[in-house]
Amino acid sequence: MILCKCGCGKELTKGYYNSYDYIFGHAPDKTYDLNLVCECGCGELLPDDSLDKYIYKRGHKLRKKGETTICACGCGQKIAWSSTWVNGHSQQKYINLDPTPCLCGCGQLVKPPLTYINGHHNKCKLNQDKRKQSMLKYYNDPKWKKKISNSYYRFYNSLSSEEKYKLNENSRKALKDPKVRKKISDANRKKWQDPVYIEKMSGVNHCNWKGGSSKEPYCNEFIEPYKEEIREWDNYECRNPYCRGTAVRLAVHHIDYNKMHCHFMNLISVCTSCNIRANTHTKYWKRLYKRIRRYGFHKQCMFEFGA
Repeated sequence: MILCKCGCGKELTKGYYNSYDYIFGHAPDKTYDLNLVCECGCGELLPDDSLDKYIYKRGHKLRKKGETTICACGCGQKIAWSSTWVNGHSQQKYINLDPTPCLCGCGQLVKPPLTYINGHHNKCKLNQDKRKQSMLKYYNDPKWKKKISNSYYRFYNSLSSEEKYKLNENSRKALKDPKVRKKISDANRKKWQDPVYIEKMSGVNHCNWKGGSSKEPYCNEFIEPYKEEIREWDNYECRNPYCRGTAVRLAVHHIDYNKMHCHFMNLISVCTSCNIRANTHTKYWKRLYKRIRRYGFHKQCMFEFGA
């Protein structure tokens, strides 16, 4: 503890002294008044160790003696020129105004200064159109799409094997719910009724277009009796360890996506749903089904072998 050398007995406080030996104003070469008064004219005393000429409160530094203004609400009360309203009068000017209709278009009245009823801001068509236009910029940008897909795969690959299995189990349970399935089917029907959507999702405009490979012929051995042998060899089960269980019919899938390569090690039994899923991310499914064919079927096979 360091005391002021003037003999007042007060302790030096860091930040409130003129030198390392004296409190501000206590040095012998300056006159010192024990009763320092705020220069704004309020008449309040300053603390002894104060560096400022004004009390550290709102308005004291800007306030001047004798200068006042009228409250902005229109009540007529006088107030210091540095303020605009009397305490609590900031909303006073809106009291006499009539309520206006909500801007969302619902027809309900709202008191000013509010323009929307609580929760109606997102219902406004103008706000919805602005939001759609801003989001379309990102959806139409291929770089942004790539960033989203990369971030999703990083998150999925960071999960443990048990967490991945739980996610897939939850999706299977949700898709077995008839209400959820009905919502999905209704949404897809509406999409395919739009001619613009049909153009985007067909032919060359589709993201999975591969030069018309679906119309290429199969090898002569790929006939129904041979397919039945593959299904029987797989015990009439879908070999995808993460099958959603939404389809009943079994299809025979070419692992390397070559229709002319019909060796039994290149064919695997999957349900129609998993067969459609294999049309995207072909490298992943090719590696997974190869290891299942080589090492056998097991739910944890993709984690054991790093698929």
